[in-house]
Amino acid sequence: MSIRDEIAHLCREHDRLMAEHDEWMARREGAGSSPMQESEPVLDLVFKTIEDATPPAPQPEPQPSSDEPTLGDAVLEFCGAVDRRFERLEHAHVELRGKVDALLTLLGKKDVRSADTSSDSADVIDLPDWRSRRDVA
Repeated sequence: MSIRDEIAHLCREHDRLMAEHDEWMARREGAGSSPMQESEPVLDLVFKTIEDATPPAPQPEPQPSSDEPTLGDAVLEFCGAVDRRFERLEHAHVELRGKVDALLTLLGKKDVRSADTSSDSADVIDLPDWRSRRDVA
């Protein structure tokens, strides 16, 4: 059954129910009773009275069990992950420093960490004077 067939079927059912309702209303008005008066008993309704209409007291929130993760556990786990990441980066830094030192040794330079930082013992590299070039615009 297509959606169009289903819609057509539902529309026909609606029209039938509306016609039944119109007939029922005509019978009630023809009998001299107002539609607002109850001349026929309504069997579907069940009336109940509630003795105690106060709402129940709210239940206290359950305390997290030792199996459930808490916010503190999440923070501790995050801090541990940050510490592990920092250690890996620190290790990589030390490794790179060693490689730079080895490269400088191969190039004939002194060890950068053990070199004296005073200006008279440091190697000075003369760079070309780029300001004296005339072809620069």
